[in-house]
Amino acid sequence: MMPPDHWLFALLIGAAIVTGFSFSSWSRWLDDRFALSSAFDLTLVALFGGLIGARLVSVALDWQSFVDYPQDVWRIWYGGLDWHGAVLGGLTAAWWWARWRQLDFASWLDSVSLALPFLFMAIWLAGREIGFGQGIASDDLPDMVVGFLPDSAGNIERRIEVQLAGILLGLGQLWLAVYLFIQQRASGRRFWVVLTALTASMLLLGPLMEQVFRWWLDVPILLLAIKNSLASRHRRGSIKNLSTNS
Repeated sequence: MMPPDHWLFALLIGAAIVTGFSFSSWSRWLDDRFALSSAFDLTLVALFGGLIGARLVSVALDWQSFVDYPQDVWRIWYGGLDWHGAVLGGLTAAWWWARWRQLDFASWLDSVSLALPFLFMAIWLAGREIGFGQGIASDDLPDMVVGFLPDSAGNIERRIEVQLAGILLGLGQLWLAVYLFIQQRASGRRFWVVLTALTASMLLLGPLMEQVFRWWLDVPILLLAIKNSLASRHRRGSIKNLSTNS
């Protein structure tokens, strides 16, 4: 059974997914009025791959906790999802599905760029309430940058407002995604531009967090996002547009 405080986490993440991908579907509808079923299938595959990737990386990073209780590996309702694994797992699964079904992967990623900030903001908000991603405890910093916040064990201390900073940065990233969409900039690369901003914010906030700062996972994703942000729009060739029924 899911712990009571984790219901909030599940509710916020679910709401973020619905809201974010509603914006994504709306953007694609305005663009092509294409068959939404193709993009919906691709999105479900990405979510499934992201969930598996997030859990596998989380378990690998904290394997000692599961040695004696291997049955807990798949009990994700107890917590333990890594965003690096979610991004890589979701992208890999979606790329494979798009290639198999001959769908325009880059075009789909453009629409997903609107959903990504919602998901990250929901994670920060849930973390602030139930105690993960919390900032370092400090009695020396001014009141405007700290708050009395819990850790995962429920211990409330005066901590740096890392989660609130993450939410505020997420609003800026959402503005960036909306701007690129409205202005029709960076076609085929919008997801990577937004992911660059998101990963940079994680690198910025990481040293202020109480948990282990795994910069060595952040940096490769940042470099991948920058590389694809600067790349030219791919040629579609034989890849079908998402409006094509397959």
